[in-house]
Amino acid sequence: AQRQRDAEIEILLEKILSQITEFDYSYIGEEGACGEDEAVDDHGQVFDILEDQGADAGKMSVRELQVVLEESCLVPFLEQHLRDSTIMDMMKRESMFQVMLTLIKEMASHEETLSLVGPLQFQKQSIYDLIAPMTQQAQLYSKAVAAKSSRNTPEAELAKLIVETHQVIKSAMLKSPDHKDDFTRQQGAPGETQKMSGVDDEWQKLAAEYVAVLEPLRLDEIGDDEFEGHHLSLIHI
Repeated sequence: AQRQRDAEIEILLEKILSQITEFDYSYIGEEGACGEDEAVDDHGQVFDILEDQGADAGKMSVRELQVVLEESCLVPFLEQHLRDSTIMDMMKRESMFQVMLTLIKEMASHEETLSLVGPLQFQKQSIYDLIAPMTQQAQLYSKAVAAKSSRNTPEAELAKLIVETHQVIKSAMLKSPDHKDDFTRQQGAPGETQKMSGVDDEWQKLAAEYVAVLEPLRLDEIGDDEFEGHHLSLIHI
């Protein structure tokens, strides 16, 4: 049952990935030029600009893509799966997570969708934050596998993809004029950790471990069924 469910999710994520990869990011649409979602014709009648664009009729603009992705349940869905899965869980469901991480990596590759994988307003943990702690585990896994065999396995490929995705997001955030400052501020200076004044280092470490243990127990994230129910708004972009 889990394999069948993963296969269904994988197909859906592949459709979203295909749309994001093939999207025309150079097209800003009429609303990008005039700053309005609607226009008025010569007779004073309000009409949807997307229905009156000739060859571009029905074509989605960059801003519309951003709105569709931001208002869909894609980000909460990705968060929930990354939060609830250890790296070993991911290895057991390697095929689905290959597509999921490839999608996240693709989103980070475009300035227009980069904000979805980085810090969002009111977000406790971004997709980047959830992937970051997996990176070291993935590197250790890759070394262990390489020490035993030179054969490249799907699991080893997934471990490599985790590291690559983390690097792509971090690099894109630091290069982005719109995200660099917020990203740097949230991550802190290199080697810097957030500490509570007047608390010993031992208790600081214990507090961090306590948060790490309790965070996966959050129950307010979206589930697979809710995600599947919203997929039509994404696969038809």
